[in-house]
Amino acid sequence: MSLNVAKLSQKARLQYIEKNIIFQTLDEIAENCGVNPRTIDRDIKKWKAKGGFTRFLEKEFFELYGIEKRQNPSAALNRIMYLMGKQIQQPPNVNINISNKINELIEISREDTGCSDYTEFQPSDTN
Repeated sequence: MSLNVAKLSQKARLQYIEKNIIFQTLDEIAENCGVNPRTIDRDIKKWKAKGGFTRFLEKEFFELYGIEKRQNPSAALNRIMYLMGKQIQQPPNVNINISNKINELIEISREDTGCSDYTEFQPSDTN
């Protein structure tokens, strides 16, 4: 902690963190805010809990995406698709056998309609 820097209020520290988190380490932010690194660590946790980090990422994303889109639209779209693919994942520990579920529905339908013309579902693509 620098002796030459006045201790900033938490509100001022949070603003400083948002402006400098990409450019400075936690220790550098703490020194420039006149506080201990543990204080900055607590401030960052509070900032994240209040949604500040998510808003920051969204703002940065749209600024950077806008720049890249103007320079290379195809690369920008490819990156977006890659990121979306990483976000859209099947939840862990979910094991659903779709073929069995469809066959159960077919069986229920047979019972309800009295029809026996249905054949068992066989998936054509087993990835």
